Amino acid sequence: MKRQTRIWSIMAILMATVLVVLAACSTPQPEAPQATPETIVVTRVVEVQGETVVEEVIITATPEPEPEEPVVEEGPPPDEADLIPEVHIVAPSAGYDPARWEASLLMTAAWQELGFDVQLQGFPDFSTLDAVASSDPWDWDAFVSGFVSRPSRLDPDELLYRPFHCSGIADLGPNYVGYCNSEYDEVVEAQRSALDDTVRQEAVYEAQRILAEDVPTITLFHREEVFAYNQEQFENWTSVAGRGLWNIWNMISVTPTGDETTLRVGWATDIATTNPLALDSAIESLAWTYDTLAQIGPDGVPVPWAAESWTVVDDVTVDVLLRDDLMFHDGEPVTVEDVKFSYDFIAEFGTAGFFPAAVSPLEEVEIVDDRTLRFHLVEPFAPLFYTTFTQIYILPQHIWEGVAEREGLESPDQWANPTPIGSGPFQMMYHRRGEEILLQANPNHFSAPQVDQVLIVAHASTDAVFGSLMDGTVHMPDRGISPLNVAAAEGAPHLGLIEVRDFGVFYMGFNFRRPPFNDPAVRRAIAHTLDHQTVVEAVLGGFGEPGQGMVAPANQFWYNPEWETWLAEDYNFSVRTAREILAEAGYRWDAEGNIYYPEGGPPVPAE
Repeated sequence: MKRQTRIWSIMAILMATVLVVLAACSTPQPEAPQATPETIVVTRVVEVQGETVVEEVIITATPEPEPEEPVVEEGPPPDEADLIPEVHIVAPSAGYDPARWEASLLMTAAWQELGFDVQLQGFPDFSTLDAVASSDPWDWDAFVSGFVSRPSRLDPDELLYRPFHCSGIADLGPNYVGYCNSEYDEVVEAQRSALDDTVRQEAVYEAQRILAEDVPTITLFHREEVFAYNQEQFENWTSVAGRGLWNIWNMISVTPTGDETTLRVGWATDIATTNPLALDSAIESLAWTYDTLAQIGPDGVPVPWAAESWTVVDDVTVDVLLRDDLMFHDGEPVTVEDVKFSYDFIAEFGTAGFFPAAVSPLEEVEIVDDRTLRFHLVEPFAPLFYTTFTQIYILPQHIWEGVAEREGLESPDQWANPTPIGSGPFQMMYHRRGEEILLQANPNHFSAPQVDQVLIVAHASTDAVFGSLMDGTVHMPDRGISPLNVAAAEGAPHLGLIEVRDFGVFYMGFNFRRPPFNDPAVRRAIAHTLDHQTVVEAVLGGFGEPGQGMVAPANQFWYNPEWETWLAEDYNFSVRTAREILAEAGYRWDAEGNIYYPEGGPPVPAE
């Protein structure tokens, strides 16, 4: 395994950081320590046993050359009313995702150097973070989130359309940042309807250019993940592009080598619901419970799954032939009526952010005969096989029809669905939130798993998951291990390692609904506050590359190579450049270095 010397140096840095923090906690500190060119000091707000605790953390970072002369000449003190108030950032906590947390700390430090008063708040899981980031009144200024590299995201539409199209601006809508640009909407709509890949690629490139210029988000990094697995007790591990071992092909192919037939998985997250209408981020356990018409194959190409085959009749019509051997877990057959019902039902009641993008291109799902469905599209939709056929679950009509009335609910997305019944290769036996999920193999499935069960066990942190992996308590994690743990994993004879270049995106988004980030000058300035070198070298341990927009370099065909220029010129790390942009836009500082709005107050948020 490569980059080992780099990892040991990072371990030394982080060990020193821990000692400094412990010393700060045990000794009264009259004032915050001053940052040197080699270190930065970050104030963060965390929750400890229900109480809010303010901490200071020191991280070694890439020093920036001292300016030869001041960026801004001294002038009369600004009006106190124009002082920019505290900037509130919400992000995954260190226990949930150390890499995003540490990258957030680095940016926070740079913002403090610019004069912003910053509060960084960590959340222990995606569900609680997502609830804050997506909900009215959007009481935050920046949030840190991501799109893990699920196979469906090899198609760029999911990363370019729903997070930024004007139609996604709503309470619990997918456009969290509130970005709306009619020019962008036209381009991103055009790429959806372009069936010629070369024509579509041009539109995808243009969409990336507009986003790079408008800066609704800053991509923190693109990872190269290292997955560890127990090679003594299981074999036939199957890795797929961007997703490593946490994929359906691995779950049905991994095979016991001895008496242990339950595959135990460790994760530091959870699902908020087992209702497929109201999904959150951690959906794989449900995705393996319910079948879809297609799956993304190990080579990244959509293949029929519950569909036996499909035929493109014309640009807006596709016929699907349903398999004749599908059974729900309760023994009822899967019919074309179930498929049509599922698409119509999810279109009406599904609340997950990706559902509208998946079903809105459909005009009608028509039953042709007892095995054939005809999909009529409103207009040509290039991502149909990636986005729609792989993400709409086939629900049993006999269970879901009329469920709201039967259960006394306002809407079917509110149903607890305590015993999920699908037709997938696994049946979910139970979900004990915060503890574990048990999936039982479905021996009657056309792709029946080789294990008897998959037990997904919740852990307090990713480090705790790794500890269980090392002592054999779990056989695989749901995500790559920390770069700091690679050396230990290499030394464990029962573990094997797989490296996977990630096409996921981990980013910081800005709230366009209120100042200061509704001002393009502020966002362009902030684009210079991410220390890419330190993120890649220290945070990722060399296992990754600088963030370059919403389409990762690993997704080579759709990635705009102009990002290499934009990264060097418009997103290069330079606090001095950021200050110059702010000064040119009229922002001011007092003698203590606090930043103020331009004369006349903050810019008015866009309608």
